[in-house]
Amino acid sequence: MSGFEIAGLVLSVLPSISAPLDFVERILGSARAYRRQKFGNVVQLPFLDTDIVQEFHRNINYWSDEELKTWKASYIAGCNAIAVAAAIFASIGLTALQLPNLNEVHWTARAIFSASMVFGILSVLSATTAHSQIGLLNDPLALRLWLSRGGPPSNIQYPEPYSGLPLQSSVSAILVLKLPKALLNLAGFSYIIAFGLYLILSWREAVPTTNDDYRNVLVVFVLCVGLVIVYQNSCFFQRILDDAKASHEFQYRRLGATLEKSPELEALESQLQSFQKKSDLRDDIEALTSEMRAMRDEFNITRPVPTGSHPTGISPSKSPEGENILGSHQPILSGPEDTTMLRQDLRALRDALNTFRSVGKSSD
Repeated sequence: MSGFEIAGLVLSVLPSISAPLDFVERILGSARAYRRQKFGNVVQLPFLDTDIVQEFHRNINYWSDEELKTWKASYIAGCNAIAVAAAIFASIGLTALQLPNLNEVHWTARAIFSASMVFGILSVLSATTAHSQIGLLNDPLALRLWLSRGGPPSNIQYPEPYSGLPLQSSVSAILVLKLPKALLNLAGFSYIIAFGLYLILSWREAVPTTNDDYRNVLVVFVLCVGLVIVYQNSCFFQRILDDAKASHEFQYRRLGATLEKSPELEALESQLQSFQKKSDLRDDIEALTSEMRAMRDEFNITRPVPTGSHPTGISPSKSPEGENILGSHQPILSGPEDTTMLRQDLRALRDALNTFRSVGKSSD
């Protein structure tokens, strides 16, 4: 086959490959335009998670001070958890060096066990270092500047909505933030690989024991690891499909942990807030009902609350005690206006109950 034929074959295959790649980019997130402006055309392969870089570029400019403090507290808590897990891996990596007949098998098993221990120790050190660095940044502006590398250069034109932002994210800061988790993953993977290699070498090199023992343990080990990998990958791909369905339905694009807003997504947020307000109203109604019951018991009121005394938007129903009290009512709301009116009615009713209680005590 000549060079022209090979070139023609490649050009004919490229259009068929572009469609699946576009589909994967829509699902997993693509920062191609952003990456091209920030890193040029050299870094086009996913050696660096540019979605995270792009996400921090947006967050350090758009987050409020409270949101930044919440992220800081969450990251510090994550560092604590990573340090504990990494210390466990360091200890079991050291203990694994004392496995029976480990010195009689190939040295690679001992080397990878040692690497697992070292990765665990380094993960603890990096987690505590990042914890101290982030923990000392109490000023939100100082934290924003630590996560950035200053303003964007004048020769780079970022795509919207990043073109006019005063700060750009720092790749080195992101790598420092991700280092403890990356080292913890290396410690876990190294331990699993080393233990599997130890079982294989012990079985194949006929160490002074029955070969069937190591073979049977190896089968159980491979079965456990294989089941976990299959389960994790199935959940991962199902999560991709579910996220693709949700993003197509509400027309948003996921950028790391951030969602780029769309009219459909804003409508969903409004609908969720409406349901949350209804839930808060039910809690207010239950609290008010408890106050009414306590007042009834305090003043020995035996007559039930009149049926027509329920607030606007509340439908009466029978209570467990056979009385039409407020706790058995369920709010029927049709919009924000009904919610506002019901809150006003509840506030007025609570004021009336407090007045009634104060008058009753003064008369005593």
